Amino acid sequence: MRRLFEKKDVLSMLILAVAFFSVAVYDLGYTRTPTSGWDSSKGGEICFDLGSYQRVKAIYVLLADAKPVNFDVFTNGSGSWVYRKSFHESCYYKWRRLDLTGAYTRFIKLYF
Repeated sequence: MRRLFEKKDVLSMLILAVAFFSVAVYDLGYTRTPTSGWDSSKGGEICFDLGSYQRVKAIYVLLADAKPVNFDVFTNGSGSWVYRKSFHESCYYKWRRLDLTGAYTRFIKLYF
């Protein structure tokens, strides 16, 4: 009876698997989180222009350190700013989803 794989075949597959695994583990891609030097604890606001009116279901917030993050969300769909929600949370490297219930807007403003 003939074996399915010869010893040299198994050894070749093992060497290739170790080589590919080593390359994959070494080069996992970009391992840093995108950040800016802006500090929201000093107050202020950020306004996003989406370029055209769009239905916005949610925004995602990356909490990069344990400092509390507090802001109010406003949208501008018909010429005046409309309060949508408040966000108050503090976590370490967590993504959070803030639902906007399908707001139709061109501008989103976060007021810290």
